[in-house]
Amino acid sequence: MAVEVYPLLARGVFATFGYFVIDGETGRGVLVDPGAQPGLFLSAARERDWKIDAILLTHGHFDHMGAAGELRDAWSAPVRAHELADRYLLDPRLNLSADHGTPITLAGASKLSDGDRIPVGGIAGALEVLHVPGHTDDSCAFWCEQEASRSSETPSTRAARPDRVPDRGWTQAAREHTQKHSRVAS
Repeated sequence: MAVEVYPLLARGVFATFGYFVIDGETGRGVLVDPGAQPGLFLSAARERDWKIDAILLTHGHFDHMGAAGELRDAWSAPVRAHELADRYLLDPRLNLSADHGTPITLAGASKLSDGDRIPVGGIAGALEVLHVPGHTDDSCAFWCEQEASRSSETPSTRAARPDRVPDRGWTQAAREHTQKHSRVAS
């Protein structure tokens, strides 16, 4: 079984990537950080006949969770975020949506903790939750050993959690987010 990662650029107030992380054999998986344009994600999953079992958030800012509520309802898939995320998800000032025109909140997210393992389709424990506070105190990354073994890239943010970040690489979602939001001196 192979984990496959498919980025999709959604344009809202900001253009941010959401990532489908799919079990290539079953067509089941998760969606990471759907920031806007829920119809775009719905169409992509429908066109490929993917079944989304969960929506994962790297942190609680609106540009990473703005479409999660509508997608949760459409797919009957739980939203999962770090255990510290509620303060952002429930407060438009903290999630920054209040400053950008439309206050957004998202209630009912299931809690994730550092070290939790998340299945992707039929692959038990395919993603490991890494709590990587920095951009926000609820920031997390989703590391996939299978995806990392195909990658020659090294994370640019090893200094954030050197005790937890494997040398082999990150899933696309973690890589894009941490490279965009972190600056680590070499």
